[in-house]
Amino acid sequence: MRKREITSSLFWLLIGLILTIWSATYPIGNLAQPGTGFLPLGLGILMIIFSATLLIRAFKSTSAEKGTALTFPKRWLSLSVTVLILLAAVFLFENVGYMIIFFVLALVLPVLAGDITWRRSLIFAIFSTAGVYIIFVWLLKQPLPTGFLGW
Repeated sequence: MRKREITSSLFWLLIGLILTIWSATYPIGNLAQPGTGFLPLGLGILMIIFSATLLIRAFKSTSAEKGTALTFPKRWLSLSVTVLILLAAVFLFENVGYMIIFFVLALVLPVLAGDITWRRSLIFAIFSTAGVYIIFVWLLKQPLPTGFLGW
């Protein structure tokens, strides 16, 4: 596992370096007025920091820690269902409506992700959907895509 951690850390370090160098070809700007290269520069720097941290951790790992590396999840079925639900949400949210799609995602995805009951997931979905509605529609006065039900 240590070899995989080192290889993946080096890969993401290289991607971070490429992103950072590429962002220099665009105007960076400053915090008050960021340019088009500001976000790629920030992301590249974060990728370099995180991948370097993982690389150092991989080199310092002992043989006892080798077995704790992340492997392909055994719950591949729930992972596949999650990806399919997210893809369906992308294609349906304009027709069905943002609030309904958000509620369904907030209801189903926590159950698929871990050991949470449907009751807790329902409570989470109700409060998070209400929070999104209050923040965006009431406070910020931003219309969200409504579907055939007007939600």
